[in-house]
Amino acid sequence: MLRKKLIVVVDILGHFPHIIIIWSAKGFLYVTLTYEGLLSLHELTHGTRQRSDWLSSVQKSTNIIGKSRNELISALGFNSSRLDNLTELLTAEDERTALAVLLNENEIPEMSADRFNNVSPVSYALTKADKERLPWVVMVQGDRIRIYNTKNIGFGRRGRTETYVECQSSLLSSDDVGLLWLLFSSDALKEGGTIDSVLEESKRFAAGIADRLRERIYDIVVPQLAMGIAKERNLINPTKDQLAFTYQMALTVLFRLLFIAYAEDRDLLPYKNNEAYRKRSLKQKSLELAEATSNQTSISQGYHHWSEINLLWKAVFHGNIEWGVPAYDGTIFSSDEAVSPDGAAIAKITLPNSSFEEALRGLLLIESDVSSYAR
Repeated sequence: MLRKKLIVVVDILGHFPHIIIIWSAKGFLYVTLTYEGLLSLHELTHGTRQRSDWLSSVQKSTNIIGKSRNELISALGFNSSRLDNLTELLTAEDERTALAVLLNENEIPEMSADRFNNVSPVSYALTKADKERLPWVVMVQGDRIRIYNTKNIGFGRRGRTETYVECQSSLLSSDDVGLLWLLFSSDALKEGGTIDSVLEESKRFAAGIADRLRERIYDIVVPQLAMGIAKERNLINPTKDQLAFTYQMALTVLFRLLFIAYAEDRDLLPYKNNEAYRKRSLKQKSLELAEATSNQTSISQGYHHWSEINLLWKAVFHGNIEWGVPAYDGTIFSSDEAVSPDGAAIAKITLPNSSFEEALRGLLLIESDVSSYAR
């Protein structure tokens, strides 16, 4: 076991973050999983390895690799019986556990399909599972398996068709193979199963990150922004009104950053589908800062962070066709003094990296000393 510092890149979701990626000194921790709001990556890559049943889960999972469709379902410990011509009932030790759908290779869970009465397979399955009072939906496509919870119990606060965890067993590394049994098996999905405990630890970690993020906003982000703004405005002996206005400017910068982080997460900004935007996105900025922090690189000189973030603000306010960003307008991004006096004042300053980078690191990164298995 190794002890090393991880830089957790947080994605702001309202006022609560969920984990999108973890960067270590050796690079990205690799897990061949797709996780959308159901579980935290930190728990998947760290917490699960500390479990007493991890080694047995690895052994059980190893015997499953290579199986697909009905053989995969059976190897995961389920008994299945037909519900209708599209779905199957999965049971574990006579407990009604999940509804299963076997997708054809050309079918996509979120896309409407003729075979599913012109609705998406996931919508059909969740509706059917509701009627059957089943807590889980399992979708299998070859050796790929995806699970949804009908009660939308994930900690990422997404809609239930967007909240899932998926695994392609043939691509799992030997380090991660135990997740197949821990998350997708009959032992996982039965009442009180292993996925429940993984979910609880995910929520606990996310809550801890949220608390620490609030502290960092008050202790680091806003003070760094306010001091940087005061210095750029040459406020040597500021009046009470000047201090209040500086604080308001700092809050406006904070709210702009939070808006963009939220919009990128909710696909209101085209992080996922526009390469030009992705290269300039706040998420990309956070990953660059995470790499620099992991490599113990000192805060950079110059003003490029402020200049690059300003391009994001202008794109959100005015729109940017090349980046695929519509014009959102809004008071928070306005630099019209009649609309937003603090926004107009922000447009006249340029914060150096010495203050702005520290604020960005405080908002977007959280350091955590954790035990990690060797890579």
